[in-house]
Amino acid sequence: MSGEATRLVRLPTPEEIFEKGMAVGVILGYRMGGNEQYENQVRIKIFGINDRRLASRLIGWKVIYRDQYGNEYRGKVIGVHGNRGVVLARFKPNLPGQAITGLVVLQRS
Repeated sequence: MSGEATRLVRLPTPEEIFEKGMAVGVILGYRMGGNEQYENQVRIKIFGINDRRLASRLIGWKVIYRDQYGNEYRGKVIGVHGNRGVVLARFKPNLPGQAITGLVVLQRS
């Protein structure tokens, strides 16, 4: 590795997330239906949350996404998607497609 230090990041535990009232996640994509795409709703994977029960405690939390130009998009967690800690969030105005794979911050409301 030629002297480069490998930096490992420790994921927060669920207790730390709920104690601080703050979490970080990544946008996976828009919510999809059989024949349609809901542009105002996105799926978000929260780092440190790995099951449906813990993810359901995040419903109602505020979500903030900032793009590279400094624009801020605000949303709200509205539900759980699946059994692996993915949540659904609704944004107004809708998130642009460039936001997919971007990082978001969740805050307790």
